[in-house]
Amino acid sequence: ECDDYSFRTTGDAVTKCKMTRGKDKFVCVRWMCRSKFEVNDVARKAFQDVYAEVTALEILRDCDKKISVIEDDISVSYSFGTLRDYGACEDFLCVATDWVDGVGLNAWRSNLGEYLKKDANEANNDRTLLLAIAKTMLQMVVDMHEKNVVHFDLKLEHFILSTRRQEEEEEEEGSKGTKYAITLIDFGECAVYDISDKVKGTSRARGTEIYHAPEMLLIDEIKTHSASFPSGDCSRTTAAACFVDGKKCDCYALGVALCELFFSNSPNRHAYEQ
Repeated sequence: ECDDYSFRTTGDAVTKCKMTRGKDKFVCVRWMCRSKFEVNDVARKAFQDVYAEVTALEILRDCDKKISVIEDDISVSYSFGTLRDYGACEDFLCVATDWVDGVGLNAWRSNLGEYLKKDANEANNDRTLLLAIAKTMLQMVVDMHEKNVVHFDLKLEHFILSTRRQEEEEEEEGSKGTKYAITLIDFGECAVYDISDKVKGTSRARGTEIYHAPEMLLIDEIKTHSASFPSGDCSRTTAAACFVDGKKCDCYALGVALCELFFSNSPNRHAYEQ
C-alpha cells in the first residue's frame, strides 16, 4: 500500500503513488486489469502497457549512467527509470521503479526566470546549462530509438533533473564543476518494436495531447469518421492513415519540449487552450 500520499495521482484505470521500504523509495504504478472479473478493453490495454514498460526498461538498463555532455564547467549524465519489480495483485497489474530525487524540467524551467531580467553573465550561464540539458535530451531519445523503444509521452515533466551523488562524482576522474543527472521516467505509453519492423508505429492515440504530432491528433478523428461509413467502405487508406510513425511522433514531442525549455512556452498551447 502507498505510504506517501503527498505524491499520488489517480486516473480512470491507473494509480501512481510513492512507497518507502527501509532506505529505498519507489514509484508504484497500478493498472486496473479487470472490471467485474471480466476481461475488457481496459484490461487489454493494461496488459499491453505493462508488458511494454517492463520490456523497455529492461532494454534501456544498459544505458544508465552515461556522461552525455560537458559544457564549460557543467557535466550532465543521463539514465532511464530503473525497474525494480512487477507482477499482479488482485485486480491490478503493478510496476515498481526507483524513486528519482529531483525536479521535472517543467518546474525547474519555470523557476529559472527570464533571460531579460538577468545580467549578461547570469543569462549566459543559464544558456550554457540549457544547451547542455537539450543535448542530453536529444541523446537520450537517440539511444531509445536505436534500441527500437518509442516513448510516446515525451514532455518536460518526464525528464527529472537532479544533482549527482558525491560517490558518483568521485568516480569521474578529472571531472570538475557542477554535475547534473537527467532521468527519463514514465514509460506507461511506450512501445517496443522488433528490429525487422520497417515502421515503429501505432494505431492508438498515445501520450499528452499538447505534445501530439498532427498525425497523432488525427487518429481518433479518422476512426470516428470511418465508423460512419457502411461496413466495407472503410478502405485501406483509412487504415493506413490510422497508423503513425512512433519515432517521428517522439521527435515532434521532443521539439515541443525543447521550445518550452528555451522559451518557457509551448508552440501548441494557444491552439490547445482554444
